[in-house]
Amino acid sequence: MANPPHPAAPLPHTEPTGCLPVLVRLVWMMFGNVALVVCAGLIVKRTAPMVMDAAFFGVAASLVLVRYIDIARLHGLTAEAKPATLGDWWRYSAKLAAFSLGLWALARFAATRGLT
Repeated sequence: MANPPHPAAPLPHTEPTGCLPVLVRLVWMMFGNVALVVCAGLIVKRTAPMVMDAAFFGVAASLVLVRYIDIARLHGLTAEAKPATLGDWWRYSAKLAAFSLGLWALARFAATRGLT
């Protein structure tokens, strides 16, 4: 009697599977940026300015955290589909901080000038 064939050894698990990595990437790439713009628009319309300021910077901080989780825990990728590093996270964080501060300042300027 011949030995039954052995199943192939499982491949090492290097990339998380499922929808979580995709959802996390959609959050920091798209949905979070839309949320920043919506918050800025509400700041311009003077809708609860202090609350919207807090929401705006809360969204910005959350995006930095989500990108960190994407890289550190979910093996995130760069736009060129290469493994992302903490250096990529630092660059993303710096660019997001500059963009967010600029957008917030522009929204506050427009709100004080009544440019709605």
